Amino acid sequence: MGVVSTRRAEGLLRCSVVGVTSYVALLRGINVGGGNKILMADLRGLVSGLGHEAVRTVLASGNVVFESPSDDPAAVRAELETALSERYSYTAIVFVLTRELLAELAAAYPFEPREGYHDYLMIVDDSDALAELAAVETDGELERTRAGDGCLYWQVERGQTLQSRVGKASGVRRIGPHTTSRNLNTVRKLL
Repeated sequence: MGVVSTRRAEGLLRCSVVGVTSYVALLRGINVGGGNKILMADLRGLVSGLGHEAVRTVLASGNVVFESPSDDPAAVRAELETALSERYSYTAIVFVLTRELLAELAAAYPFEPREGYHDYLMIVDDSDALAELAAVETDGELERTRAGDGCLYWQVERGQTLQSRVGKASGVRRIGPHTTSRNLNTVRKLL
């Protein structure tokens, strides 16, 4: 095994074997409600075609796990957004995290599971948007939140995700493009 390098930059923990970084890309707003349809086989091909390796997708909601020679998540994000936007003619929004960082965020989930509730990890790439979401007043019974490092931990009653206060707040124009949510069960499949 190669040398392991760890450093924190721009809020992203990078821990990798030198020369290869393991990433998770979370695409926002694909295959939802009939819009922005992308076949996962095509998505894997696009990511592989950009020079990334060991590419796999998880579910059909825009979750890609891959290895890259790049150790710059921002550069990988820009590359993926450009390629997706050009190929599929939409404004692609992609969140790129190292698998190690995603594992840390998932491990820090603060709420105990409750029957009849969804546990979400909402990735937020803008500190103002995160502060605004964290400030949303919740009743604790329908939903509850806690801000993390570049994320919002969110537990909400099943069937109420889009109708809840946080669900509505995350969809407004000034916040929506800065967020993507994944069920904690999905996150664990990405690790």
